Amino acid sequence: MTICMLLFQGIFMLYIGTELSHATVPSVNVIIARYKEPLVHLRWLHHIPHIIYSREKESITDTDVLNTVFQPINVGREGWIYADHIVQNYNNLSDINIFSQAENPGREIIFRKYTEDLFSGAVSVETLNGFAYLGTQCLTVRSGMGSVAEVREKYNISATAYERSQEGMYEIISKIIMKTNLPPQDNLRFNPNGLFAVSKESILSNPISYYIRLRDVVLGDGDQPYFKNEGIVLERSWAYVFNSECSHKEIYQCALNHPDVQCEDRPP
Repeated sequence: MTICMLLFQGIFMLYIGTELSHATVPSVNVIIARYKEPLVHLRWLHHIPHIIYSREKESITDTDVLNTVFQPINVGREGWIYADHIVQNYNNLSDINIFSQAENPGREIIFRKYTEDLFSGAVSVETLNGFAYLGTQCLTVRSGMGSVAEVREKYNISATAYERSQEGMYEIISKIIMKTNLPPQDNLRFNPNGLFAVSKESILSNPISYYIRLRDVVLGDGDQPYFKNEGIVLERSWAYVFNSECSHKEIYQCALNHPDVQCEDRPP
């Protein structure tokens, strides 16, 4: 075998090895919904693909290493930004998409840890059918679920559907997010923050028209005061949007199979 052939073979094997190593680590993108919170605490994102949608143009500071764009439409809480990002990038999504508000009090450390671990491939969302909340566990119905008093007619929600009952939330969620595949009402669980990772496949399990409806119909009319409450309902229900579930028997840090997190079974 000639030197040229050996050199070519070595280069080819190096190329194949590089491609295989790249193929084993899913692509990651972090999507941040911001109003006017400080951004200095997010500077660690500089080495991870990300986009920060900011609704306050003048207050963008500490962004020299951050990918920040101005989003002038200020409706629908963070959910509008999440849905709009999916609509605008439906055919160009990363393998793993991490959605977060600009501030996550009490969850900043775990948010960074899991983002970096997902980026490096150390953990995966596939153990949860492509979806995982980051930093908190799932809860039964309780206060702060969001009022639907002003949208009962809009979604044909019955007068007996109460936001603080499992039965009531089953009807409310199924009609607002248009899902018929929810778990039994006694098994419904909700997460009190919009911080989660979701795979491209899970996002694509819904057609783009589904997210357009979420953005434009559920969250999109800023002239109506009740859209804030619809945003709160949606914020607690993202697992069901992506055809996944919130399991009350496991903390999602545990479900991400992270080696440093002790698993434990907590009742609702």
